[in-house]
Amino acid sequence: MHTLLPRNRTSNRRERCHDLPSHRSRQRRRTLVLGLGVLAVAQLIALGARARAFGPSDFLTVGDDISTLSMDLVDGTVVQLGAERPTLLLVFDPDCPHTGQVAPAWAAWLSGVHAEDLQILVISPGSARPAAAYAREMGWHVPVATPESLDYDTARMITARAPWIIAIDEEGVVVSEGHGSKLKEVAGALLGAVDRASAG
Repeated sequence: MHTLLPRNRTSNRRERCHDLPSHRSRQRRRTLVLGLGVLAVAQLIALGARARAFGPSDFLTVGDDISTLSMDLVDGTVVQLGAERPTLLLVFDPDCPHTGQVAPAWAAWLSGVHAEDLQILVISPGSARPAAAYAREMGWHVPVATPESLDYDTARMITARAPWIIAIDEEGVVVSEGHGSKLKEVAGALLGAVDRASAG
């Protein structure tokens, strides 16, 4: 007859505790992870500073001053950005399926907006005639700008992303920008200022 001996609960508990990391070990791991996170953020900041130091971004971003930039419209007139009048640029590409997806929403918004002090232009990276034809087909009854008179780098900064919205204040500074699906949000940065100026 075998006698069942009581288990050594203390020993068993010690074995289970041995498999779990100690409090100090967990604290060291947290400190290490936190340190690595801080290092990663510092490296990103340094890389961003280096990129700004070596030259401009590939795209227009908030804070960029383009007040010296003028654009040709399809009808032959020239438009100066800034010139004491805020401008909303709608960048599109007729060959881009995403442009086709936002086109109806753009048409609806453009037909409903009433802001005489706001200049609204659409612009495409392609040639002027197909761009103007596409704008008419989509129901965008606003002037069509063309980048054909701009140098390659400037044209790319403006039109490389499509569909895209760029809001430029009356001093020619980019105050907001975003994907074409965010038209109302990006335009709001200008419309709010226009409304305040009209009220004043």
